[in-house]
Amino acid sequence: MNNPSSNPLRILVADRGETAPHPELATLKRLGHRLDVVETIDEAAAAMDREAYDIVLMNFGQARAASEDVARLQSRPAGSARIPRIVSVGAPLPDSPATFPSVSWNSLVEQLPELLEQSAVAPAQFVYLHVDPCKAVEAADGDHELVSSLVELYFEQLPSLVSGIRSGIDDRLSEQVERNAHSLKGAISIFGAVGLRQAAYEMEHLGRESRWNEAEEKWLAIERELAVVEPEMRALGRETAAGRKFN
Repeated sequence: MNNPSSNPLRILVADRGETAPHPELATLKRLGHRLDVVETIDEAAAAMDREAYDIVLMNFGQARAASEDVARLQSRPAGSARIPRIVSVGAPLPDSPATFPSVSWNSLVEQLPELLEQSAVAPAQFVYLHVDPCKAVEAADGDHELVSSLVELYFEQLPSLVSGIRSGIDDRLSEQVERNAHSLKGAISIFGAVGLRQAAYEMEHLGRESRWNEAEEKWLAIERELAVVEPEMRALGRETAAGRKFN
């Protein structure tokens, strides 16, 4: 690894800047690899929209939002560049699935070829942190095409359910809030998404009891949960339609 690489790589480094600059990055540059270094997840997402990278090195540090960060980077909008692998550098990703390799800074340069080989053999698939694809497949009796159809149905129903809850709170319509929150709970239940299901369940009861101040607070929780669930639901629809199997 002391000689310039015959196959220079495009590498994106997402480093939160919580530690001093790493000498390994300078080594990668000397080897001829092109490095783009960013400090925030927003910057990383923007960079990935502009061009394709061979590998993404991500220093999670002690970030509590590491799982959400990964979900954002893996769920690129249609037409965006796809990445072959996200690698956690410095510290393992909290609650990391096996599909996420991790490597120490000291061994990064040495292990880079192995990490790339893993990427070539098994391109990274979307990692689900809130939605449970296996639960959905089980509920559909193993029918992956049905799961894809249920995802489509979820997104067809969602705008009406969400607007029904919001307008019901605004107009103090207990039955409307209860009904739409109950339907939202049912629509998401087979997909896991425990946080959204629980928020909808609690909203259902708050609407029934006309507890409007608490309903306003719970609405914010529903909005947050919808935001984290949406990219995973869209990924589940794409992947089941494309033939990915969940057992």
